[in-house]
Amino acid sequence: MDVEKIFTLIKEVASDWKDEDGLKGQKAGLSLMKQTRGIDGEIELIAFYYGHNVRLVADTPNKFTSPNAMNAPVFTPAGGNAFYILIGADSTHGSIIFFNQKNDYDLFISKVSEYGLYTNDYGYSFIPETKTGKNESMSQSSSLEKNPPMLSFEPMGLQNGWFKIIMGLDI
Repeated sequence: MDVEKIFTLIKEVASDWKDEDGLKGQKAGLSLMKQTRGIDGEIELIAFYYGHNVRLVADTPNKFTSPNAMNAPVFTPAGGNAFYILIGADSTHGSIIFFNQKNDYDLFISKVSEYGLYTNDYGYSFIPETKTGKNESMSQSSSLEKNPPMLSFEPMGLQNGWFKIIMGLDI
């Protein structure tokens, strides 16, 4: 799994909220599993689900559902190293990546750390726009202005049978 391809996918999808043919996902080595759009008041709700070695087993009509909703799409592993990613927009913009195996979850965290991380004074982590190979405090980083954060990074651990990492675009 290439974390830089995952970051690029998140940024490309969020740039125009389109990938009807699934080509953006294919560049990252993932299949477009489902996409939904809806409106809640004045907020447009968008969700793109991409996966690797997963199968969609429970679906809803083509409407927006958050991953925490009772009627959210349900995925199951269909092979080794199974994971899927939700890239979405509602009142916030970002992604959630779900891993079936703890070792894949840990490997992703390790690869992000090797890519580089900024940490603020409150302990929150952010992925820089370009690879630094360093883990730096935001208050002490001299490269922060030239290389701003592009995603927040929050490993959540095991939840509902999947290991979950949130990567937000609203930073």
